Amino acid sequence: MLEAVELAADELEAIRLADFEGLYQEQAAEQMGVSRQTFGLIVTRAHKKVAEALTQGKAICVEGGNAPVITEQPGNGCGRGRHGRGCQ
Repeated sequence: MLEAVELAADELEAIRLADFEGLYQEQAAEQMGVSRQTFGLIVTRAHKKVAEALTQGKAICVEGGNAPVITEQPGNGCGRGRHGRGCQ
């Protein structure tokens, strides 16, 4: 079983808005209902966790947080089933 890095739902949302949607921090912060500074802290924390998982071969699990998480999307799984505590 792989060791896992826990990514909060709001961290995932910050990555989605900044990196996938390509929004500027001010726009992304507005969508999340937080200040630009708070958004910056969230996305920085998320990037560090994702970098840790990628460079150290760890699974990424989404846990709790303040943003909704879409868990059912075609092709979004890694194909290895469950990794670590609470990871789907």
